[in-house]
Amino acid sequence: MATKGIDSSKRRYVAGFTIHDAKDISSDGVAIDPLVIVRCLGNEYTTEVKRGKVQHCKFEESYVWNDIEITEAEFSMSYIDFEVQSANVFTRNDVIGVGKVQLGMVRKRPNHSYTRKQLQLHSEDKLTAKLTVSVFVYGEGDKPPTPED
Repeated sequence: MATKGIDSSKRRYVAGFTIHDAKDISSDGVAIDPLVIVRCLGNEYTTEVKRGKVQHCKFEESYVWNDIEITEAEFSMSYIDFEVQSANVFTRNDVIGVGKVQLGMVRKRPNHSYTRKQLQLHSEDKLTAKLTVSVFVYGEGDKPPTPED
C-alpha cells in the first residue's frame, strides 16, 4: 500500500569523485601506507596504497558510478563516504579518519559539483587528516557543465 504524498518511483543518478590529496595523515610523524575507501549507496571504490607517506599524499584518482537508481527521498538522505586508512600487512588496516559529503547538497550547487574542497576527517570524536576531493552528482534532466563553466 502506497503512502500518500511519498514518491516511491525510482530515479537515475550519476555520482563521481576525484580524490586529489591527503594532508596531516600521520599524527606522530611515523611513515604510513595510506589508502582511501569510498562508499556510496552500496558501491565501493578503493584507491591504490601509497607507500611510506608522512604528512602529504597525492592520489589523483577518480571514479564514476553511473547506475544509481533510488527514490528522491533516499537520494536526499544519501552520502558519499571517504575513509582514509593506513594499510597493514599482517593485521587489520587502521582507520585514520572519515568524512562525508551529502549527495543532495552537491546536486543543488552550481554545475552539480563540489570542486577541490577539503574535508576535515574525524576519528572517535577527534579531528585527524584533511582530504581534498571533488564530487559531482547528476540526476535525470540535469545539464552537465560546459567547458566554459
